[in-house]
Amino acid sequence: MRSSLAFQETFLVSIICVTTCLMALLGISFGILTSALDAPPVVINEIAYRGTQASTSDEWIELYNTTSNDIVITGWRLSVGSTNITLSGTIRAHEFFLLERSDNHTVDTIVADQTFTGALSNTLSTSTLLTDATGNTIDHIPSYFIDLEHPP
Repeated sequence: MRSSLAFQETFLVSIICVTTCLMALLGISFGILTSALDAPPVVINEIAYRGTQASTSDEWIELYNTTSNDIVITGWRLSVGSTNITLSGTIRAHEFFLLERSDNHTVDTIVADQTFTGALSNTLSTSTLLTDATGNTIDHIPSYFIDLEHPP
């Protein structure tokens, strides 16, 4: 039952993140983005904050580069609740960047671009924030998108 629930939650977060990404690319707004020119260069595409069917510790986060240029994310920060991850590397144009918790065995079929330590919080008060090296907000997922047990 827990594996099924974790899958459903991961699926819902994935749908929300993909929808947000598509809306940004098309210039559709929730009041934050006003045109396709305002689309963030990197979006938080998918979060498995409750792990996988194999283990609840197999947490991972996927970022997506929405631009036609490579983006160096060294020094950027990703905050999920109280877990803060300093990013390192480059996201190729229109490619994904996979972060896996603790080791590179979380997603067996894909090599992680980076690993991180610390569990991802999955409570109502959790929000996810991606900032660049100077502290500018690049993407943000409000807390109410993350908790299925306590919807807004």
